[in-house]
Amino acid sequence: RKQKGAIMSAETTELLGLPYIVPNQAQKHVTHNEVIRTLDALVRFAVKSRDLAAPPADPALGRRHIVADGVTGAWTGKDGQVAAWKHAIVIDPATARVAFPAGTPCREPLTASRTYCVRTDGDDANDGLVNDAGGAFLTIQHALDVIYGTLDLAGFNVTIQLAAATYAAPKGSARP
Repeated sequence: RKQKGAIMSAETTELLGLPYIVPNQAQKHVTHNEVIRTLDALVRFAVKSRDLAAPPADPALGRRHIVADGVTGAWTGKDGQVAAWKHAIVIDPATARVAFPAGTPCREPLTASRTYCVRTDGDDANDGLVNDAGGAFLTIQHALDVIYGTLDLAGFNVTIQLAAATYAAPKGSARP
């Protein structure tokens, strides 16, 4: 059955209205991933209910519901459509914090440039934001791991400030 409200065009499939990846499209992976999530929700189709008056308070990943007539909340105006909990991310409407469904937080978006401090008397358990033994990182590698692994630079710069000292080469690195 054709998805209710599906818009047909040269850029979508005829039956389900799934988007094609079109030439010169930016971020093709976003379209592709959304199609995969939609297909995942439709294949081996079964629904949990068809009479809920509002979305469940704690939806289960992959659980599908047929939206009842006259519903409220997020399902308003979606009568008769299939609702599936499949979003790649969850956005808290009160704080705008982004997390993955499993609860893993997303990268922290910077709102200004940042400096991380590294000192030979620092500790990689520190936050790296203060240039003293109790605040600085111990290793350059940890500073890089924090930058590349936890931050969304959002166009801002990150500086690694090294205290004057002699730093050991990372384990396993060759010296000329």
